[in-house]
Amino acid sequence: MNSKIYKVKNHINQKMVFLGAGPMSLMSTDIIIELANHFGKPIALIPSRRQVECAELGGGYVNNWSTEEFAQYVKAKDSGLNVVLSRDHCGPWQQANLSGSESQNDFKVEMDKVKTSLRADIVSGFDLIHLDPSLAIRFGFSKIQLREIIYELIDFCESVKPNYLGYEIGTEEQDAIFGDSAEMVSDLQETLTGIQSLDLPKPLFVVQQTGTKVQELRNVGGFDWDLDVKGSFPTSFNIPRIVKTCENLGVWLKAHNVDYLGDEAKEWHRRFGIHAANVAPEFGTVETKSLIELSRMCNNSKLEDEFAVKVLNAGKWKKWMALNSKATDSEKVLIGGHYHFSDQWCVEWREKLFEECTKKSINASLYVYSKTKDSIFQYLKKFGY
Repeated sequence: MNSKIYKVKNHINQKMVFLGAGPMSLMSTDIIIELANHFGKPIALIPSRRQVECAELGGGYVNNWSTEEFAQYVKAKDSGLNVVLSRDHCGPWQQANLSGSESQNDFKVEMDKVKTSLRADIVSGFDLIHLDPSLAIRFGFSKIQLREIIYELIDFCESVKPNYLGYEIGTEEQDAIFGDSAEMVSDLQETLTGIQSLDLPKPLFVVQQTGTKVQELRNVGGFDWDLDVKGSFPTSFNIPRIVKTCENLGVWLKAHNVDYLGDEAKEWHRRFGIHAANVAPEFGTVETKSLIELSRMCNNSKLEDEFAVKVLNAGKWKKWMALNSKATDSEKVLIGGHYHFSDQWCVEWREKLFEECTKKSINASLYVYSKTKDSIFQYLKKFGY
């Protein structure tokens, strides 16, 4: 077992929630590395294949990083060896093409690409891999076939570097309400039994429904609702039950889509005993919001409008919209802005904004850094760091 995974296990055994934080930009990546080493505790950087991908498959949209460049950058700055490199949502059809649309490749082509991506992860020094075959459901795959994909991918990873990686398994699709208890236990038991029968390493983490779901700029899941849903058990019953089920089966519960929760809901993750949680889009939204605030502090509506038009026309915000959405254009800009931070137009726009701020004696870089850092710190504080 590698030393990073040992740190993660020790962290969770001390009853703290392990944070998986999305590297939404160069700045947020730097902040996460800084905070991990400030606290001397493990934090995972959790790029999806859309965000960071191997050079052979074209790289990703965050800082235009390839997997190889991203890993090299993080390792060079991670002086205390506290940053866990963790691939999020690795599975077939999980990489969008350059236009942003979903792949329509056949299964064999997709699996070959997944293995190319995984090999680059492992060679580059990733520590934890989330195997998520859930998008295969859209192509008619059954639950049994999804399990077979997980087995095949764990076996592949072990063939590249045996007994080194930690694994996370589970679905991409999160729901606003809690999953069926009996079905959850049955599915998880069958998956773990299959892994054991093939003499493959047991996953560290399992993603299960915890009532968190991100839409637009809020969490619409039942975890943070004031009232319980008719016909559903309350959060105070559901979460301890899920935690106990996972522990009885020898795995840890990882919650996804934990963005935009209130302070009390953040704190309850630790109280309930949830072992790990992922937060990502919220950090990109905070950075985007701080940039827009700076344009307003400079009284430069032209710059703000230029940014808004580009982001709205690109349409990256669409995937986060609720049914019958009433989101304003301003909200759509906040949702979609971070996808463009590495676009040439946005790099130049940011430079112009910072020049305007300098003229007004505003430290723009510090302002954005402080706002983004505080948003990440709030989760660490509630999770026990």
